[in-house]
Amino acid sequence: TSCLETSILFESSCINQCPLGFYKYVSLSRNLNSNFVDIKFKYKRNLQYAIQCLKCPENCEKCYVSTKNNSNNSISCESCSNNFYLTPDLTCNAICPDGY
Repeated sequence: TSCLETSILFESSCINQCPLGFYKYVSLSRNLNSNFVDIKFKYKRNLQYAIQCLKCPENCEKCYVSTKNNSNNSISCESCSNNFYLTPDLTCNAICPDGY
C-alpha cells in the first residue's frame, strides 16, 4: 500500500494525521533500512526520509516532538490519560506535583 506524499501510512491505511496516543515522526537517512512497519518512504534532495506514527509515552494521550534549547529532540506530552496529571516538565504523572 502506498499513500500520497501528504499522508502517512498507518496500519494499512492512509491518514492525514496520527491518531490519539501517537505522534508524527520524520526520520532522515542516506541509507535508511526497510525494517520499519507502516512507514512511507520519500525522497528529497538525495535524502531518504520516512514518516511514521510512533506511540506516545505511557499515560500520555497526546504528544509531540519538541526541541529544547537546540538540543536533541524529546517527546513532550500535551494531554494525559484519565487520572494522570500533566507536570511542568510536560510528562504525565499519577500524582499532581506539589504547588499545583
